Amino acid sequence: MGDSEISALINSYEVSPKAVFMWMSGLSATHRVNDDMTVDEIILSARNETENFLLNSIEANNMRLQRLSSSYSAEQIASDKILENQARSLLNIQSQLESALDIVKSGGPMIYGLEVSGDQKALSQLRSNGNIEMSISTALSNTISIDRRSLKPEAYRQEYRDNSLIETNSIELHSMMLEKIDDVPDLLFMKPHNLDNL
Repeated sequence: MGDSEISALINSYEVSPKAVFMWMSGLSATHRVNDDMTVDEIILSARNETENFLLNSIEANNMRLQRLSSSYSAEQIASDKILENQARSLLNIQSQLESALDIVKSGGPMIYGLEVSGDQKALSQLRSNGNIEMSISTALSNTISIDRRSLKPEAYRQEYRDNSLIETNSIELHSMMLEKIDDVPDLLFMKPHNLDNL
């Protein structure tokens, strides 16, 4: 479900969003707010904060790629299984972060659940919608929260793998790292965001 569809659905009820639950390219994130926000505002805030975090993560991983590629030659990495696995892991992480960033920046679907609050009448109306899966918080009677165990995407627990790396010859890993480093611009470090899987 896209952002506009989520907004239209939630805006049809008198409820306030309190948290957004996201998943993209094997990474999950929770964006929670204390201030009152509209659905559009919290979705925009979630995308902006997640984008900032991913940019920082790409920059940090880029620095690790730089250290590895500058410390060892292509032949050394290809002949040492530990170095080879490290190179493949860093390249896979970079691919995963870039894939997630593309989804966030392009406005692609990434939200699988929200937590909302409202009065009993509004929440009852929301519960009556058969197209919405939900659970009621026992701590706050005026809050509906997502049972995230049941609503998470089917691929939620699957490990992200860049299939192109599987077929890459070990001697080519060094040049691939250099290409990734060249592709990543200098970025400013921004405030970290709560990304569950990192």
